[in-house]
Amino acid sequence: QVEKHIAGVEKRLKSRDERNLQGYVLGKLCYQAGMHEDGIRYLSGYLTVKPSDYKAQKLMGQLCEARGDIGKAMGHYKKSLSLKKDQRDLITALAELYCKQPVEGVKPEDIEKCIEMVQTVFRSHPVLLTLNEKLLAITGKPDHASVEKMLSKQLASSQDIDIHIRLVKLYAESGRQMKALQYCQALNNTGAFFHHMEWQLCCVDVAEACFELQQSSGKSEPAVMLEVSIAILECFTHIFELRTSGSFVATDQYALLLKFDRLLSVGVKLISEQRSLLYTMVLRELAGQFYLMAGQFLHLCWLKAVEDHRVPTAANSDLYLKLSIACLMASLKALPPSLLPRGEMEVKVMERWHLLACSRLCAVGHQLDLFKRHSPNYCDSLDHFDEGQHLLAKALFAGDWASSTIVKLGSQKINYSLQQSFVAMDDALKTLRLNLPNEDELLLYDEGTSL
Repeated sequence: QVEKHIAGVEKRLKSRDERNLQGYVLGKLCYQAGMHEDGIRYLSGYLTVKPSDYKAQKLMGQLCEARGDIGKAMGHYKKSLSLKKDQRDLITALAELYCKQPVEGVKPEDIEKCIEMVQTVFRSHPVLLTLNEKLLAITGKPDHASVEKMLSKQLASSQDIDIHIRLVKLYAESGRQMKALQYCQALNNTGAFFHHMEWQLCCVDVAEACFELQQSSGKSEPAVMLEVSIAILECFTHIFELRTSGSFVATDQYALLLKFDRLLSVGVKLISEQRSLLYTMVLRELAGQFYLMAGQFLHLCWLKAVEDHRVPTAANSDLYLKLSIACLMASLKALPPSLLPRGEMEVKVMERWHLLACSRLCAVGHQLDLFKRHSPNYCDSLDHFDEGQHLLAKALFAGDWASSTIVKLGSQKINYSLQQSFVAMDDALKTLRLNLPNEDELLLYDEGTSL
C-alpha cells in the first residue's frame, strides 16, 4: 500500500526539484513502513533544498539509527538540536546513543556537552547517571572514590532509586558491607522506598552478605548479628506484601517464610543476651508480622486448593483455613511498640515500627472480622488449640513446596529444623482469644498508617 502510494505521488511530480521538495513527506512514509533505505534516499534530496529543517534532520537521524548507522544518526540529531534546542525526546535519544557507544569511540568533551544539555532540560534523569559513568570510564579507569563522588553528586539533584542502589552496591563491592547496610537503614528510616521491590531486594542482598560475613568470620558480634537479622526481616515483610499483592507463587512465599522463621529464632536467642528494650519491642513486632504472613500464606494456599478442586497436602483444606485464622489471632496479640522518648535516631526507628504495626493490626482486624462473619465456627473453636504449634510447623514446612524449593541464606542452604525454628519455640498459638479491634481502634490504626 505504501509503495503504491509513493509511486502515485512520484508520477505526479514533474521535476527533480518537485521530488526533492516532497522528500520529507515521502521519507516519513518510508520510515513508518520500515523502508529505511528508500526513506534516506528521499530525505537526502529534501535536505539539499531545506538543510535547516530541524524536523527533517531529526527524521534522517531516526532513519540512520534504524538502519544501524549510529554515527550518522548522532550527527543528524546534533544538527537538529542546533536548529531547535528544546526537543526533549531528541535530547534523551542522543544521550542514550552516547551511553551505548564504546569508550574508545567517544570524546570526553562530547559527553560533557551532552550532560550539560540533559541537565538544562531535565532537573534529573536516569540517563545522567550512565553518562557520568561513561565520562569516568573515558577519562581513566574509575576508582571507587571517584564513582562514589559522582553518585553522591547525582543524589544531590535526584532521588532516583537506581542511583541509591548503585551506591549501595558500590559500598558492598569495595568491601564496606556494613557501610552499605547502614545506608540502607538510613534510607529506610525515611520510608521513601518501602514499596519498591528492587530496593527491598537490594537491601536483602546487602544484609545477607553482612550476615554471612559475620558467620564466616569466626568472631561474630551478637549485637551486629541482631541488627543484621532485624534488617533482613524488615525487608522480608515488605517483599512479602509486594509479592502477595501480585500473583501468588507458593514457593516464593514459602522461601521467605522459612528464612523469616530461622532469622526470627536467631533474633530471639540473641535478644536474651543483649537486653535491649528497643530490639525487644522490634522483635515482638516481627513476631506479629510473621504470624500475619503465615496466616495470609495459608489462606492463599487454601483458596488455591479450593480453586483447583483438590485437597492440600496438610491433611485437609479445613486445616489450612483453621491455621490461617489461628495465625491472624496470634498476630493480633502483638500490640504496637510504644513511642517512649529516646534519642532522635531511636525515635525515628520506633516511629517506623509503630506505623508498620498499625498497618499490620489494621489488616489483621479487617481480615478476622470477615472470618468471624463468614466462618464463626472456626474462630470459636480456636480458644483451646494446644496442637496448633505442631500443626502450624507441619503445614508450613512439610508441604509440597518444602521439598521442591531450595532456600538459601547468603550462600548456605537452609532446611526446616525444630531446634532452629521460631514456630517450634513460640507458644502464641496456645492461648488464643478473638478480641477484635472495635471501630475506634481500627480508625486509630488507620490513622497510624497514614501519619
